[in-house]
Amino acid sequence: MTADAGESAERWWPRTGTSDPDLSAFHAAGGKLIPRQGDADRLIPTGGTVGCRRRVAALIGGARKVDDLAALTARVGNRRAPAVPTAANGQTAARDVCRHSMISRCVGRGDPPAASGFGCVPAGPSRPGRT
Repeated sequence: MTADAGESAERWWPRTGTSDPDLSAFHAAGGKLIPRQGDADRLIPTGGTVGCRRRVAALIGGARKVDDLAALTARVGNRRAPAVPTAANGQTAARDVCRHSMISRCVGRGDPPAASGFGCVPAGPSRPGRT
């Protein structure tokens, strides 16, 4: 790991990372989670997502048998999901979660920390001076 990567991990881990598999409150409230994992995301390796799922299942006494396809169909096929879900860090910023091949980019309107100031645009080479 380079010095820059180590410094970045130190800075962002408290905000974005966790190694605590205790989702018992979420589970007790009837929460259901369908994780999305892209293989192109180098910050969240696929093996980490699989390992996290196993640790959570072990902590809550095993995974319940679930028809994953039915859960996904209920969310997407029956149109219960927003076209562009919004992710928020709970404190200062929100961004649209763009579909594959699109990225969230500042469109120059609205409150900068708000999702309304951003839009989903085709991914392409970044340009200097653009966010």
